[in-house]
Amino acid sequence: MYTHILVPLDGSDRALAALGPARRLAKLHGAQLRLVTVATPDTRAEEIETIVASGRDAAGAHGPEVIVLRGADAASELARLDREDPQSLLCLTTRARRPLGRMLFGSVAGELVRQSHRAAVLVGPSCEIADTSAIRRLV
Repeated sequence: MYTHILVPLDGSDRALAALGPARRLAKLHGAQLRLVTVATPDTRAEEIETIVASGRDAAGAHGPEVIVLRGADAASELARLDREDPQSLLCLTTRARRPLGRMLFGSVAGELVRQSHRAAVLVGPSCEIADTSAIRRLV
């Protein structure tokens, strides 16, 4: 069903938490894991290299593909990538902020869900990875 599992990374340890569920989804679907980061115009090359290296280290020995997108708005760039690959599935973390927190700090995950109009797996701050062997289909 899915050929690519896209995991957006922003350099935070929190973002790396999506890799566990993403690896399981990739195995379930026989899909390729892709790490994605968005470089804004003011992002330094060293920052991108650090994000990519930490993602590869956390992903393990399977050597996932890395995609670096360029743009000012992370949610828009990720939604565009998701639309361009209809057999991809986004798997990303969310801080699950309350309305006031979202208003003050924004939410890339929330904005991405609004822009994408496709399935996404959101990994919350208290996610425990359950056995996914019985899952046959995502709706």
